[in-house]
Amino acid sequence: MPRLAGKIAFITGGGNGIGRATAILFAREGGKVAIAEIDAGPARKPPISLETIYHDAIALHRHSGGPQQRMSDGAAFLWRSELAGHPRDAAAWRAIYDYAISALPSPGSGLADLHVIVAQAVMGDDAGLDSRSRRMEDMAREGRYPSGSYLPTLSRGFAAFERGDFFAAIEVLAPLAAENERIGGSRAQHDLIEFTLLKACLEADRAEEAQRLLSARRPGASGVPVAGLASAQ
Repeated sequence: MPRLAGKIAFITGGGNGIGRATAILFAREGGKVAIAEIDAGPARKPPISLETIYHDAIALHRHSGGPQQRMSDGAAFLWRSELAGHPRDAAAWRAIYDYAISALPSPGSGLADLHVIVAQAVMGDDAGLDSRSRRMEDMAREGRYPSGSYLPTLSRGFAAFERGDFFAAIEVLAPLAAENERIGGSRAQHDLIEFTLLKACLEADRAEEAQRLLSARRPGASGVPVAGLASAQ
């Protein structure tokens, strides 16, 4: 297990020099890193970018964790960065997808399966997504899959979102938003689902539903890095 797994670091001056190097090192060792940087002028190097964090610390060849953690961290980072408005890194997604198929071919851990589902949806692997969903449902009927039908249903919501059918995505994801504890994990995994639903509402011009989602977030929850959010506030 990475030495800083489960730890959170807030690094001021994280865009340059020692702060930048520290942020990359902490992320590489499994820590969750928040970075603050004040640009002091044109002579300074540009702040650390999401692409740099991913390729220097989270990408498969850099990550020091096991298969489930590599899959979860990589897919979550890429998906959430897109929700925040950053462009898609097609090569990174292809690598994550290929890794999922080879390292995690069968369902087992709900948290890892969540992120495999996301990668399959991104790559348009409808057949693989359907096959994995059916196996999860079979395991659930046999009492061997604690989250039951939650993830198979969720997979349909992510597939609809990825193909741009935001109304269908809302129809699937909205009832599941109140049940995301069924997959376990931390707030980060729950946010991945809730932020996807929020983005679907924004894309479908359903501002009132987006506002309800925001107002329902528990006190003290983290910020909401979703592009277009200002239109619902």
